[in-house]
Amino acid sequence: MSYYDIDDALVEEEPVVSLFHIDALDLGYLDPNSAEEDLKKGTRVQIPLWLANTLAKRQMATIQTPDFMNKKFEQDFLADPVAMDLKKKAPMLYAIGQRVSELFGDAEMSNMLLKGLAARYREIIGRSSVWRSHTYGPFVSKLANLEETLLNCKQEAERALYKWTTGEHKSSSKSRKRKHVS
Repeated sequence: MSYYDIDDALVEEEPVVSLFHIDALDLGYLDPNSAEEDLKKGTRVQIPLWLANTLAKRQMATIQTPDFMNKKFEQDFLADPVAMDLKKKAPMLYAIGQRVSELFGDAEMSNMLLKGLAARYREIIGRSSVWRSHTYGPFVSKLANLEETLLNCKQEAERALYKWTTGEHKSSSKSRKRKHVS
């Protein structure tokens, strides 16, 4: 994790469900359904990933698999990755998935995300050139943050290639040539 990367900070703030293995004094406010001051052993609460990770390292709690990483999600995602609306489910899906996969030591989760991203990437590249299509807007509105970044990079590369092939990149340098002074 990079200290200055906003995406890393957002991933660390993502709420995950954790199961407490101890009685946690004065942390009852973490459970919105409880009026007690303390969290009892066996309580499940949503806390930021950074806190859940810290507690898990100290064996005070375990991190539960996020809802969007369960078997049903995996089946739906791999069955038709392009149709899934990741913007609603988890806009930071790939970053969170990578982070949780590292924490759990779960290579299968990483492979599932990679397969889904590969399928969606092919569709992103295919649709990036036909942005005037009536299906473009609804498609882009379903993309996760990483996918939007890939789409923007592809479009910027196309613009740069167009400028280069048409010679637009040279026009600004011609007007700024030095004049020979005698």
